[in-house]
Amino acid sequence: MVHNDVTYYQIKDELDDKNIYYEYIDENGQVFQLSSNKLKIQNVQNPYQNKKNTRFKAIFFCFLVIVAYVGLNNYLIMFVYYRSMSETLASQSNQVIHDDKSSVLLSFRSFFQGSSEKILINEFKEIDNYTIFIDPLDMNFKNFDRTKILSKRHKLLDENFFDVKNDRPCVLPKLDPFEKEIMQFVKKEEEIKCNPKQNWIYVENGTLRVSKLAIRKHGVIVCAYIPLYRGQNDFSVYEGTRIFPVMDKMPLISDFFKIDCRSKDGAIYSNIHSGITYDSSLQMRHMWNPLPRNALGYNVLMFGFDSVSRMSWIRMLPKSYEFMLKEGFVILKGYNIVGDGTPQALLPILTGKKETELPEARRGFMNASYVDNFPWIWNDFKKAGYVTQWAEDMQSIGTFQLRMLGFKKQPVDHYMRLFYLEAEKYYNRFRRLCLGSISRHKNMLNWVKEFFTIYDSKPKFSFIFHSEASHNYNNPLNLIDDDLKSFLEYLKFSGIMKNTILLFMSDHGVRISDLRQYSQGKLEERLPFFSVLMPQSFQEKYPNEMKNLRLNSRKLTTPFDIHETLKHILNFETHQTHQDEELKRGMSLFSYISPNRSCEDAKIEAHWCSCLQWIDINITSNNINSIDLKLSVEFNESDQDESYSNLFKNMTSSSLIRNKLNYSEYQEIKAELKKYSNSALLVASKSIEFINSLIDKDLKFYCEKIRLHSIQKMSKLNLNRKLLTFKKSKDIHGREALFEDDPNLIKNFDEEFFNPLNHSKIMSNQTGILNMTSLLNDHLNFEHVFQIVLTTWPGNATYELSCKYNQFTGLLKFNKNEISRINSYNTTSNCMLNKRPDLRQYCYCKYL
Repeated sequence: MVHNDVTYYQIKDELDDKNIYYEYIDENGQVFQLSSNKLKIQNVQNPYQNKKNTRFKAIFFCFLVIVAYVGLNNYLIMFVYYRSMSETLASQSNQVIHDDKSSVLLSFRSFFQGSSEKILINEFKEIDNYTIFIDPLDMNFKNFDRTKILSKRHKLLDENFFDVKNDRPCVLPKLDPFEKEIMQFVKKEEEIKCNPKQNWIYVENGTLRVSKLAIRKHGVIVCAYIPLYRGQNDFSVYEGTRIFPVMDKMPLISDFFKIDCRSKDGAIYSNIHSGITYDSSLQMRHMWNPLPRNALGYNVLMFGFDSVSRMSWIRMLPKSYEFMLKEGFVILKGYNIVGDGTPQALLPILTGKKETELPEARRGFMNASYVDNFPWIWNDFKKAGYVTQWAEDMQSIGTFQLRMLGFKKQPVDHYMRLFYLEAEKYYNRFRRLCLGSISRHKNMLNWVKEFFTIYDSKPKFSFIFHSEASHNYNNPLNLIDDDLKSFLEYLKFSGIMKNTILLFMSDHGVRISDLRQYSQGKLEERLPFFSVLMPQSFQEKYPNEMKNLRLNSRKLTTPFDIHETLKHILNFETHQTHQDEELKRGMSLFSYISPNRSCEDAKIEAHWCSCLQWIDINITSNNINSIDLKLSVEFNESDQDESYSNLFKNMTSSSLIRNKLNYSEYQEIKAELKKYSNSALLVASKSIEFINSLIDKDLKFYCEKIRLHSIQKMSKLNLNRKLLTFKKSKDIHGREALFEDDPNLIKNFDEEFFNPLNHSKIMSNQTGILNMTSLLNDHLNFEHVFQIVLTTWPGNATYELSCKYNQFTGLLKFNKNEISRINSYNTTSNCMLNKRPDLRQYCYCKYL
């Protein structure tokens, strides 16, 4: 749009008017952003890059602060108050001061910068011109559309980039978020429909605001403000002195408050609200506690959901997940829990220790005390000059309050627990999951936005944990997908992503659900979602550390590693890639983690370990008592001769020469195949059938039908027995495990795993019926994963395939994403080069 010869450029079309930002460059070359509705200028460069200059300013202002300490607080409060008023008036008038040289001169005096800047409005140029790397495994799912994500900016990492192999101690399971047996539990939830009548009161930039729409509709509105304050501990809150009347744009005097309003026409409004109070001492903390010399200086924002596995995040939050991939989030595929429940997931992140390693804090236990003395990571950030924030909803089941005594003193600078202590009393007044006209999850997200607005250029540490939408089951998560994506867009287009480390995560997968009847459900519980996005400036400055982070995304990682990563941010030393680096319980994600790391190395107890191991099977033995396998082995006597004859009819001389195959050699192949066990032949023959089925019917004219030549190796994926038989924790504290003692649960893992279950015998007696029910409740006992390496002819192609054998149904299941051609096919598949290059590895061309 053009206004008085000044051109404004909008960043993104999808943003509404309230979120339009413009970019400016001052005469010194610094980049700023201007919000069109607030006329607020933000320096979008890293505010901590000139640390020496900041320290000099701190010393300079120290004398002024000591002299004027008493009056400073009131001055700053009034400063914010009048600034917000002027911004509001300017936004209402939609006017910008400008000169006649097509430039705008905006006077914005920052108290700590102490100077006015002349900002020239230049054409906005999107800075997102850097390459974003994506791990193919993050998109390697059926029903997942890559075209929505990939663009010219994106580059898929090659498989050769990663240093993980199947023969390492920990093989991570490959799960499918859209597995049929899991999708049966995915149901559409009723939409969140909050009150269409807009809330009369909202919070903006540390001030109380009265909705103009409400004033127009109801006339003059008069309100009483009741501040809420923390009581003696985590379980008490008290009301401050009632303030009446309050005016629009009044600075908040407490983060949380109740408000009661009455309008001229007699309508009333009553609600509870949250915001961030302007605190001059916190605004100056970075001066009194300068950033350590080796600290990165970035903000840290951790946002988590309760009980959401990586697979569930992909299923239930598809829009947010796609946006995260587009922006380059690194997704940890091997992030494994180390204990049962949320405390065992968050304590290692926030303290670096297990609950059993910390002072006793459980309610009802001798010598139990508050958790204040735990070595909380946010205290380290406070010492480094950071302002801290923590929010967790569902206060009745708080992570450190349900079983433990909670905090006696407020743990962080801005603590949302006391809000939920009072807010939950209001829930029955409003519609489901709402606080008036706004959803409860959006209220939490807005609180984060306020925090980053009030402490715009100050270092910040924020940890937000949302439980209400996912604690009991994950289906409601889909209702907040749009709002979460909008929040991520806000982080990007407001410039927060440029100087903030984003950690989006969960504590564990769903624990109490029908999903746990299945193998994938048990594994999902142990593999929660965790992702990391580093600012682009970090990626450019520390390429080796970014390489390590990406490499580690496919390795076994734990909450202890996240704690070490947070400590690393505050004391950053570069780490080169070391193949023999010492294996520790906790290792920074920026350092090289060995691909040979095991659950034992990472101190993960056996029943929580999701690692898998391949156990070799004797492919020449027929000791396995294969009852009624109903093998349809491809090479039976009559079919082989006929197929062999037909094959030669369609072969060209060049094909015969290349294969060097005659009838006697064919007979040798048949004799060789008779050496293999029935189980190996079953898997091999079905593998061949599946590979042939990948060639489309209209293309079979060009490709030979491949046959089995030999079997090199066959392995069975051995799952952790303790994982399989784990039922639950023995007590509410989650410190000891209770295992299933029914021998039927594990008997099939060691013997007769290719024997389809004899249903008639099982159902013939009452005891058997009970045992069958027990087995059916754990679907994993019927499903075995195999890997086979085989060679085919013509062409001598060697393939490595994985498949699942269901002992209950007797069926083998293949996935084309789990097939690898492990030798070169040179020119033997050139007939597919232009037609279907994706089929080259499966096709041996007839006419060469």
